[in-house]
Amino acid sequence: MQAYLKLDHIDKTFTRGNATTEVLKDINLTIEKGEYVSIIGHSGCGKSTLLN
Repeated sequence: MQAYLKLDHIDKTFTRGNATTEVLKDINLTIEKGEYVSIIGHSGCGKSTLLN
């Protein structure tokens, strides 16, 4: 099957002043057409960042 949505090696870092926070590191996700996916985790773990 061909991927409907594919994320390869996603990284996201926020910098505030001299502080750097790595919130996503080497995220890989493949979703096939017709699949249902849930992204779960505690508050502040990067769910919304990944989807944005």
